Amino acid sequence: MGVPFQLSHEPVLVSGTAPIMQPLHEAIDVGRYDDLEALLAITGPTGSGEIQVEIMTSMQKDSENGWVPAAAFTRATAESQEKRFVTGLLRYIRYRVTAMTLTSARILISGMLHTRGG
Repeated sequence: MGVPFQLSHEPVLVSGTAPIMQPLHEAIDVGRYDDLEALLAITGPTGSGEIQVEIMTSMQKDSENGWVPAAAFTRATAESQEKRFVTGLLRYIRYRVTAMTLTSARILISGMLHTRGG
């Protein structure tokens, strides 16, 4: 059993030049958890090209410094869903679009947070 999470309240429209980082104030505190299962949903892509998304993790959410990749999803060129199991979490998580050659697309990352043992 786990605790549900969403990295945004609704699908986020992304466009422009990568990298595109989720705002710091939207980072989620996952310090009580050991790992997570994440589902990335990409909907409504426009234009031709691709998008790639990562989950980033850090010990703080006060600056852009110290954020490291926790998981990378496969590059997508069309509507898709992909699941990742992520370990090695620090205290906070947020998303980063690392490649964006589509005109735009909507992304939503949701899933379950887990603790091991007690």
